Amino acid sequence: MKNSKLRTLLFSLLFIASIGSYVYINSVEVSDCNMKCQAKQQLLQDEDDSQNAELPDVKLFKKLVEKGKQLIPSTQL
Repeated sequence: MKNSKLRTLLFSLLFIASIGSYVYINSVEVSDCNMKCQAKQQLLQDEDDSQNAELPDVKLFKKLVEKGKQLIPSTQL
């Protein structure tokens, strides 16, 4: 008798905890969606900015190539 009451009590607590978790997750997800979307957009924008930025060694190499082109006259046909 005691064992069946304990089992019923544990299943009831598990059921109540499951319902409470479900309600909490669904209510929090709606309010946090805007913040999550903004964070994702900021992350994507930061990635785009980092891809467009030139590295210092690349800038130096481009300047050296341009100076080399100025120093070596090109032949025109």
